[in-house]
Amino acid sequence: MENLIKLLTEQTQDLKVKFIEQNKVWAAKKFNNLVIYLALPIGEQYDRFEIKHAPGMVHNGCVINDDQYNRMRPESQKEVTSYEMPLRGEYGTKKYSKWQNATYAAKEVVAKGEEAFIVKAAIEAERHYEYSISKLAARIVSKGIDLNTMEVSTISRIDTTGNIETLITDANGLKVKAFTILAWGEVNAPHYRYLIK
Repeated sequence: MENLIKLLTEQTQDLKVKFIEQNKVWAAKKFNNLVIYLALPIGEQYDRFEIKHAPGMVHNGCVINDDQYNRMRPESQKEVTSYEMPLRGEYGTKKYSKWQNATYAAKEVVAKGEEAFIVKAAIEAERHYEYSISKLAARIVSKGIDLNTMEVSTISRIDTTGNIETLITDANGLKVKAFTILAWGEVNAPHYRYLIK
C-alpha cells in the first residue's frame, strides 16, 4: 500500500500545491474579516448574532440605571461610559454564547497575527492532503486492485474546476476511478474529498 500512496502523492502534486495556496488566500481574507469584525461597535456585533440590546451605562465596572446616574455627583457622572448591553434574558442564550465564542476566537487569532494564521492554514491543508491520500489508498485497496500490476494515471483540471481525476487499473482489468470535489466559502476553509467509482 505504501507504493500506492507514493504513486498517488506523485500524481497529485498539482492538487497539493493549488489546495495549499487556496487555503493561504482564504486565511488572509478570513483574517481581514476578523479584524473588521472586531473593529465594529459592539451593538453591530450583537446585531450579527441577533442579540437584542439597548444602550446602558457603566460606572467603575458596574452597570447603572438612570436613577443611579441622576443621584451621582456631577464629577462622578463624568466617569460614566455608555455601552450597548444585551437586554435581560439574552445573557446565557445560545446566540449570546455564540457571540462570546466568536469574539474570543477572533481576538485570539488577531492577537497571534496574520502570518501565524496563514501558516496554520497551510499546515492544516497539507495534513488534510496527506490524510486524504492515505484514506484514498485504503479505499482503492478495498476495491481489490492488484497492487503489483496496477497503473495510476491522473487527469488534472486544476486550472478550470480545481478538481482532479485519477484512474487506477490493474492487469486483471479492474478499474477504479477516484476524483475530488473541492469546496470552500467565506466561513469554511477550502476542503475536498475523494469520491470513488
